[in-house]
Amino acid sequence: MAWRIWQALTQSENERDDQFRSELERKSWEGLRVLGLALVLVPLTMIAAVQALMPGVSVRADATGLMLAVTAMGFGVLALQRSGAFYDHVRSVSMAVIGAACCCLIWSMLLRAPEQGMFLYVILGQVSVAILLGLLTTPFRPIQVLLLGAFANVFFYGSYRLAIHWAMLPDDGAGMINILFLSMVTVLATGVSVSQYREFHERYLMHQVQLRAAEEMRDVQCRKLLSDNAASMGRLAAALSHELNNPLGIIKSNLYTIRTLLEGRPDLPAARLARATEMKQNLCRDSLESVERLESTVARMQRFTNLDRAEILPVEVNQLLRDVADVVSDATEERVRFEMDLQPAPDAHVRPQLMSAVFSALLQNAADASPDGASARVATAFDGESIRIRIEDRGKGMSAKEVAESMEPGFRVRGERVASCNWNLFGARQIVREHGGEIEIRSEPGRGTAIEVALPVRRVRT
Repeated sequence: MAWRIWQALTQSENERDDQFRSELERKSWEGLRVLGLALVLVPLTMIAAVQALMPGVSVRADATGLMLAVTAMGFGVLALQRSGAFYDHVRSVSMAVIGAACCCLIWSMLLRAPEQGMFLYVILGQVSVAILLGLLTTPFRPIQVLLLGAFANVFFYGSYRLAIHWAMLPDDGAGMINILFLSMVTVLATGVSVSQYREFHERYLMHQVQLRAAEEMRDVQCRKLLSDNAASMGRLAAALSHELNNPLGIIKSNLYTIRTLLEGRPDLPAARLARATEMKQNLCRDSLESVERLESTVARMQRFTNLDRAEILPVEVNQLLRDVADVVSDATEERVRFEMDLQPAPDAHVRPQLMSAVFSALLQNAADASPDGASARVATAFDGESIRIRIEDRGKGMSAKEVAESMEPGFRVRGERVASCNWNLFGARQIVREHGGEIEIRSEPGRGTAIEVALPVRRVRT
C-alpha cells in the first residue's frame, strides 16, 4: 500500500518516458507565462482592494513592499519565459517561484495583523490561491505539490512563532487554525494533482494512439493513391504501345526504303536520281520527327512517373499538369480532351511522386464524370502566395450532401462485392494539406463539378 502511494506521488514510471516528460515541460513553459501575469496582477489588485475597502487601515511600507516584491517576481518570470533559460527545469523554477511568493505574502499579512487581526486569516486564502495557481499553470508531479504545501505550512508556523517572539502577535493560538486549514488544503491539492497528472498522462497516451493511427492512415492513403497511379500506368501501357509503335514503324520502314535507294543503280537518269534524292530527304525528315516524338513521349513519362524521387523538389506545376493530363487522356478508353488554361507561375516545392498521384486522381475523376465527347477544363493562376489549380468537368454534378461526403472515405456494395469509395479524393486532400495547401469541391446538380486546389509555393518542411 505504501509503495502504491509513493508511486502515485512520484509518478516515476511515467517520468521515465522522455517524450512524455518533454510534453510536460512544454505545457509547463506555456503555463509559466500565465503564472508570471498572475503574480504581476494579483498583488496589485490586493493592494488596491485593501485601500478601497478598508480606508481606515494605514499603509505599511514594509507590507506593501513585500506585495510589490511578488509583482517583481512576476516580471522576472515573464522575462525568464521570453529568454528560454531553464527550459529543462521549468517545473522546479515554477515551484521555487510559488514558494518564494508564499513567503512574501505570509510576511506581508503578518506585518498587518497587529493592526487588523483579520489579516492573519487572509494568509490561508493567499497561500491557497498560490498553490491553486501552480496546479492550473504547471503539471507538477504530486510530490512537488505536497512539498510545496508542506513548505508553506512550515514557513508559516516558523514565521508565526517568530512574530509571537517579537511581541508582534499575542500567543493565543489563533494562528494555529491556519496550520490546520493549510494542511487540509495541501492534502486536497496533492489529491487533485494525482488525478490531474493521471488524466494528463491518459490524454498523452490517447494522443499517441491517434498519432499512430493517423500515420497508418496516411500510409494507407499514399498506398491507395500510388495503387491508383500504378493502375493508370498499367492502362497507359496499352496506349503507349500504339504511341510508340507508330513512330517506330515509320522509322523502320524509312530505313528499309533508304537502304533500297542507296543500293540503286548509279546510272539512273537525272530526273529519277533527283526524285530519289528528294525521297531520301523526306524519309530522313519523317524519321527525325518520329524520333523527336519518341523522345517527347519518353521525357513525359519520366516526368510523370518519377517514382524514385520522394524528396521535396522545385517543380513546374503547369508542366506537371500537362504531363498528367496527357497520361490520363491516353489511358482512358474514350479519349478525354482537357482544355488547358495555364497561367505563368513560379515553381512549387513539392514531392513530385505524391503530387503526380494527386493530379492523376483529380483529373481521372474529372474524366470519369465528363460525358462522352465532352472536355474537362484545367486552369491555373498565381495569387502571389499560392498556385490555384481549378479542374472542371461537365458532368451531372453533385448535391450539397454529396459534396460534403465526397472526401470522406468509405465502402460501397457494388454487385456482389464491396468496393472502396472516395479514398482517392480523401488521400489527395491529405497530401495537399501536408504540402500546406487546401482543396475544395464546388458542384451543383446539372452544372458539373469544380475542384480547386491552393498549393503554396513556399518550401514544405520535411
